[in-house]
Amino acid sequence: MRQRNSRAPLSSSEDEDTSLASSTSDLQDSHSSKPTLASLTGSNTLAQSRASAVDSLHKAEEALYAAALELARGGSRLIRYENLPTLWRNNAHILSGYRFIPIEKWPAMIRSTFEIHNETGNIMTHLLGIAIIVPLFWPYKDGDAWAYDKHTTPMDRLVQTIYLVAAVKCLALSVSWHVMAGCSHPVWFETFACIDYTGVAWLVSASVFTVIYNEFYCQPNLALFYSFTTLLVGITGATLPWAKWFNTREAKMWRVTVFLSMAFASLLPFTHAAYEHGLTKTLKFVAPIFPSLFAYVFGIFIYAMEVPERWAPGRFDIVGHAHQIWHTSIIVAILLHWRAVNIWHQNRFAFSCAMDETPIEDLIERSIGALWLSKAGGLHGIQGLGRADETVHEWRRVLGRLGGGLVGRVWDAGVDWIQAVCIGLQLTDALDELIQSGHINPVLAMKVLTQFDKSVADSLGKSVKAKSGIKGHLHTYNSCEEVWTFIVKNAQLKLDNGDFLPVKKAKIVACKMGDAGSAAGGSGSGGAAAGGASR
Repeated sequence: MRQRNSRAPLSSSEDEDTSLASSTSDLQDSHSSKPTLASLTGSNTLAQSRASAVDSLHKAEEALYAAALELARGGSRLIRYENLPTLWRNNAHILSGYRFIPIEKWPAMIRSTFEIHNETGNIMTHLLGIAIIVPLFWPYKDGDAWAYDKHTTPMDRLVQTIYLVAAVKCLALSVSWHVMAGCSHPVWFETFACIDYTGVAWLVSASVFTVIYNEFYCQPNLALFYSFTTLLVGITGATLPWAKWFNTREAKMWRVTVFLSMAFASLLPFTHAAYEHGLTKTLKFVAPIFPSLFAYVFGIFIYAMEVPERWAPGRFDIVGHAHQIWHTSIIVAILLHWRAVNIWHQNRFAFSCAMDETPIEDLIERSIGALWLSKAGGLHGIQGLGRADETVHEWRRVLGRLGGGLVGRVWDAGVDWIQAVCIGLQLTDALDELIQSGHINPVLAMKVLTQFDKSVADSLGKSVKAKSGIKGHLHTYNSCEEVWTFIVKNAQLKLDNGDFLPVKKAKIVACKMGDAGSAAGGSGSGGAAAGGASR
């Protein structure tokens, strides 16, 4: 064992303290014994006997506590499991290496972070985890391509940052608990245990939130609803640990059950997404989460079973016990989930905004309307959004009325903005791809965009502002190539200036686009151009 400067080394040294250990054992025997019926009948009343028995138990516990402090020499030495008071006993298979430091000697508590005892591995694994995760806040060009994706919004980045903050917070709170696990003050000991569980609860909630956000990227009402339910789950997981029964050794399986239930709380939004998009497509989208789930489940199984120390008590007291394996699995799971978040970010449009994954060649054979629906946003996502408005989010309308309509208007503006980004950018990207591949000519692309813009203007009952919208520039260029160049360069500007496709009018636009595509389908690209012109 290491020396603590000029102090005695942290060790159990049973040869020197045989008498104290023996007296501690005697105290344990008296603490575990129960009053018999004969002793009760010798008392004046049953109530007095019970009070006397409880008082005796308290005195025995206090004596055991005092003996543990004396064995630990004020926190300068390690003691064994059988010397600990009942509250501090958690894993009977870890026999030695326990700190028992009075809170008044908090500098010694902090120094023990870097000394050798049975919590050293738990502390160091999560300190290492923090050092690994913190650099992820600053994306690098070769590894985090999403950070430089032109479609990445500030909200996208915020969701990812929330997850990283929750991960670092969980590890930091875990470190604080394992440092304070050697505190001899019961209030401080239990408080930091609760703080540790709180960090785990928020990490689980943040992980589920990243799935929901990308799963319903083009259905913001549903994303908000399931994010709210996830928040409730997080609050439950963060408050339960403050109940005294939750932190007892007997409640270990309850703790395991609660946190596993939180992890699988995403099954409800997953079921909804499978209903919207089909089970196969949804499984394919969420598949990146499975490695991290396996890491969590493996680690929590090891933690619950207390292996390998169960097989060889005392051999893994310092290195290799179940809690250290659990900590390592948490770090692995956090990194695997971060990888999944990046994959979901790349696939969010294809999953949430599109009806299906039909090849472009097949879409062209159908119509320009079908192309727009599948590549530029997807009627499927819009229908899902409408259902959410009609069936799930009645409470939002109530809040809007209570707020004089302001709440509802702000909400609608946010929904329109998110949907417009998905539809507008995907439309221009889809047409650009088809022009570059030679499947359609720029004239047809211009007419599609003209019809798109006209439908929006008609549905709103007003024209798009000339200074920022595509329609305002259609008459200032002499060729369709020049118009297309303007479209490509100013698509994002158009959205930023507020020329949005209203979500509630999206179906009208889709119908008009479909009619234009149907008229075009009979005679190829030239016929499509003529059909578009006839409108």
